[in-house]
Amino acid sequence: MKPATPPITPWYRQFWPWLLICLPGVVVIASIATWIIASRTADDEVDKDYYKVGLTINRDKGKEDQARQLGVQANLMLGEQGLIRVYLRSKNALTAEPLELFLQHPSRQAYDQRVQLKPIGPGLYEGQAQPLRAGRWYVDLSSKQWQVRGEAHYPQQGPLDLAAP
Repeated sequence: MKPATPPITPWYRQFWPWLLICLPGVVVIASIATWIIASRTADDEVDKDYYKVGLTINRDKGKEDQARQLGVQANLMLGEQGLIRVYLRSKNALTAEPLELFLQHPSRQAYDQRVQLKPIGPGLYEGQAQPLRAGRWYVDLSSKQWQVRGEAHYPQQGPLDLAAP
């Protein structure tokens, strides 16, 4: 009597071929997902004119020194709907000129904003920005002669104090 041969099962009902097919398939799907993520969230480009940017940084250092000499301090309130109020103090009298506020997002250049602040009273300035995204922001407040800096976490409780470093 011949020994009984086990029934032959077709390849698609066995485990090993499917394992060998799925591993490369998962890699292909992960590669496509990575490509989609990379194409939708492109990195910001490095400034092509980096030399001029460097010169601007040196000029800004002079403005910070001037703010330190004048004793400029500012309290900044970032409102819910983008309303910005600044109360400005100084050892010396400052002229009531418009100020520029630069709100810089740490990682997304598209969210950066420049806001012109107009004087509405003695040492009080106001302006309107686009609503900010929650998170960390770098803040530069400047006039033609001086500049003060700080860092804000939006939304925040209370005013942000800005002063020359």
